[in-house]
This record gives sequence, C-alpha cells and structure tokens, in this order.
Amino acid sequence: MRLQPHIGEIEQELKAWERFHELEGMTDETKAAKDADQWRPWLGRWAARLGEEPADSGDARRASMAASNPRFVLRNYLCQVAIRAAEEGDFAETRRLLARVQDPFGADASVPEELTEAAVALQRSGRVRGGNLVEMGDAPPRAAAAAVTASPAGFSAGGGTCPVPGPPTEHGVSTRYDSLPPSWACKLRVSCSS
Repeated sequence: MRLQPHIGEIEQELKAWERFHELEGMTDETKAAKDADQWRPWLGRWAARLGEEPADSGDARRASMAASNPRFVLRNYLCQVAIRAAEEGDFAETRRLLARVQDPFGADASVPEELTEAAVALQRSGRVRGGNLVEMGDAPPRAAAAAVTASPAGFSAGGGTCPVPGPPTEHGVSTRYDSLPPSWACKLRVSCSS
C-alpha cells in the first residue's frame, strides 16, 4: 500500500510558511500598524454592542466575569514548591496550596493569598527546580544564583525565552499565589510517564 500525500495539509503548511516569512520581514512598527488596522473595526463593533446594553450592566458583567474566571489557577511551579517542601518534611505549604485550589475564585477570605515563609525561603535557596530540570543542588553555586536572579526581560531557556514581562516578585521568587511565575520556573518541564 502506498501512502497518498494529503494535499490539503501540505497547502496549509505552505500558507503557514508564507505567513511566517511575511511576518519575519516586517518591522515592529509595520506589524503594530497592521495589527491596529485589524483591531479597530472589531473594537468599534464591540463598543457599539456595549452601547446597546443597559447602563447598569457593568456591575452585572463584572460579577459574571468574576464568577466565570478563577482568580487562582494551579501552576506547575507552585506544585513543585509544595512537593519539595513536603519532601523536606514541611507540609504547611501543601495544605495552603490545597486550600487555595479548593477556592479558585477567592470567595473565602480565610484562604491564604501568600506562600508560607518557608516556601519563599526554599525558592531563594535554589533547592526548588523539579520537573525535568537538573537539580540545582547538583549545579555549581553560580548557576543556582543565576537561575534565581534571571534577567527581567526574559529567561533564556535552550534558545528560547520565557515571556515574563518583568520580574514577578523580588529576586525572582513568587511570594503570592496569584503572582507571575518566578524566573526559575521558565525552564520547568513536565513529562508524562504513561
């Protein structure tokens, strides 16, 4: 049996390459101008639609969005901090993270907003680097320090960058459950064993 080429898939891939080369040759200014030209009509339609809604719908919209969009989303780096702390015998962070996961919309004011001091200290120590990363305890001290104080513009990871717009918190560690990822988490990879 001979495999037939999938012409539709090949054509789609060729269009993607053409678009890539078109974008690759654009300056940032040209790209921004083209994006603005494409967004303006949509924004105009959206503003007109909002103008048709009753004046008091803003509060209802905000309430609907707050009920539909969780304030907290479990992230790999938060799990890794809790796992490492538990491996070292401290289950306080695991309990706090579990409470936060059980209240993703932030309705319960008693649920902590910040990681434990021990979890923050664990990040600063350079001992939290799980997933498929080389354990930073095995790396030279300079490498561990560099991972914790990565560049605010983005952390280079194997030829790519982590698109974190700025330092998430002081010295590249997360102290709040709803903060940006710490710089060391940019290289965190998760693999499936099945």
